[in-house]
Amino acid sequence: MALVSALAFLMLRHPTNHYFPLLLAVGKFSSSVLSLALFILVQRSLICLTNSVVDGAIGTAAALFAVSIRRAGR
Repeated sequence: MALVSALAFLMLRHPTNHYFPLLLAVGKFSSSVLSLALFILVQRSLICLTNSVVDGAIGTAAALFAVSIRRAGR
């Protein structure tokens, strides 16, 4: 959570830098995959599945922001 807060602050301070949302997307996608793996392999709990879906959605949004920032910079 601290990393997400730090990246959000950096994106606020440097809105034209497309690397910060890209880092956020990578972090959220990896968290999503880990939660899905825990759901499938270890414990079938709703919180693991929910975390996988929510982090995947946040990662997708961050990746789309990174792409749109990069295209706007060209």
